[in-house]
Amino acid sequence: MIVLIPAILSVLAMGFDYHRLSEDAAYQREQKRFSMIRETCTTLVFILFLLFGGFSLSARISHDLSYTIGGGELVQGVFFALILVFLERLLALPFALYATFSIEARYGFNKTSPKTFFADEVKGFFLLCLIGLPIFLLIYAFYDHFGPSGWLLAWIGYTLFSLLLSIIAPTVILPLFNRFTPLANESLKTRISGIAEQAGIKVKRVEVIDGSRRSTKANAYVAGFGSSKRVALYDTFIDKHSEEEIVAVLAHEFGHIAKKHVVKQFISQTILSAPIFYLLFWAVASPILPEAVGFPSTEIYTAHAVALIVLVIVMGFLSAFFAPLFLLFSRKREREADLFAAKLMGTGDELVSALLSLEKQNGGHPDPHPLSVFLHYSHPPTRQRVALLKSFSP
Repeated sequence: MIVLIPAILSVLAMGFDYHRLSEDAAYQREQKRFSMIRETCTTLVFILFLLFGGFSLSARISHDLSYTIGGGELVQGVFFALILVFLERLLALPFALYATFSIEARYGFNKTSPKTFFADEVKGFFLLCLIGLPIFLLIYAFYDHFGPSGWLLAWIGYTLFSLLLSIIAPTVILPLFNRFTPLANESLKTRISGIAEQAGIKVKRVEVIDGSRRSTKANAYVAGFGSSKRVALYDTFIDKHSEEEIVAVLAHEFGHIAKKHVVKQFISQTILSAPIFYLLFWAVASPILPEAVGFPSTEIYTAHAVALIVLVIVMGFLSAFFAPLFLLFSRKREREADLFAAKLMGTGDELVSALLSLEKQNGGHPDPHPLSVFLHYSHPPTRQRVALLKSFSP
């Protein structure tokens, strides 16, 4: 049960956040209350699923399905993975429905229609299977052929697959959910190209995302690898911010590229995944695992393919222990990008204005608890970012 410690701390942190909010911050208070309920329910369901043999029952069903179609251990593992993914999405569905059509709608943020919502859910499920199953098949193939010593080749294969996914995601995956159109505002496009050139970055295209089809919340990002970059602006971001604020936010994004933050993050995650793969491959053959998750060790459906899936789930929980370290470095990179933007713009005033406006537009927490920042925040709280930018002098 040590793997549940991060979830317990997470609920406590959200409780601290809740009590730091004033009575007039109704949206943030409801969001925190809802998040605590969702996290608690999800954790309890996992415990009950574990204690009452949910893994064992799912493995038995996957074994029977595999046997019915004449499949072997690998097919059983695929069925097992699909069952668990389906159950996870089914559990998350009522929470997503309430968050979208009750909380977000009540406070004027939601623009998602039921048709779009369920289309996104179906796309998300199939996309998860489309990405997850090849990774599983790759890991299983190396274990099946090389045993525990195959971890290195599996790790290399996983790294290359992740890199490929990062490259194609902006042009292949994201358009499945949003429509991208060229930015029509020539003045803004010229200013964006100019600030990118100052940062030493070549921008291939500037596009607008139809974010207003789902929410009034705003965002902007720069995607792509190599010398050509793709700037994407939510239409809600363009509509409610001045050109100066938009350029300042993109200067921050260009700071991540100039400081090679994306590359550094990919390298650090790749390095951390190496010992995870090593432990994964050596733990699969252990007789301890089946009994730990409720499998009688003599049953035929405790195959290596099934053990791999269970181990990936367990290691997903264990990775939560390392998450605060990655978040710490992420907040450091965000501060570096803020200062880069201020230097590029000659002042931090426009970025300060944009950050304060975005916090209000997106319903952000004005003063999160330090424990919540430590556990959840990839960006420093807005107040800290504003204070840093106001202290900047060219």
